[in-house]
Amino acid sequence: MENPGPPKFREVGIYFWNWIYLFWEWVANKDTVVGVTTTALEDITDAVNVGKHEGKQEWNTTTGRPVWASGDAVGDVWVFADGTTAHTPV
Repeated sequence: MENPGPPKFREVGIYFWNWIYLFWEWVANKDTVVGVTTTALEDITDAVNVGKHEGKQEWNTTTGRPVWASGDAVGDVWVFADGTTAHTPV
């Protein structure tokens, strides 16, 4: 199950003949949320922990719940939306 998260937009301005045209352009999300298991989230050597950054979202396919990385380090915990600890990589 893939959840790409909310769409992201950026403001773009074009200057043309003394007029400025502003519009919003869709920008792809930096991260694609991919389904991972509890086992992967709790394995400190798994790629999901090695390549994470604070705020990165993953979808736990075992529990059916989204989790977020609390930091950049491989040992930083994964948390639920309310900030409680979901998984601790060991």
